[in-house]
Amino acid sequence: MTDHHVRPARPDEFGAVGVLTAASLVLLAAGMQRTPAFPAALITSVEPVAAALLSIVFLGDAMTPLQVAGGVAIVGGVVGVSAGGTGVR
Repeated sequence: MTDHHVRPARPDEFGAVGVLTAASLVLLAAGMQRTPAFPAALITSVEPVAAALLSIVFLGDAMTPLQVAGGVAIVGGVVGVSAGGTGVR
């Protein structure tokens, strides 16, 4: 974990974060209603990995070896399941 200097957030930043969070949840819900269950589950499974990668790129965070292993396991599981099809016969 890196040691970042954190400054107090301004009120307008709270508002922006709230609006962006609400918009992302509305879009996620709308997308999941239009996407079949299997692909939607795969997409949402990869979300923590994407969030971790974005924190590395934009915030300069570092990942521990255990976190990297977890990310590899998630991506490997998604790839393995998607390569095998939907599982419905």
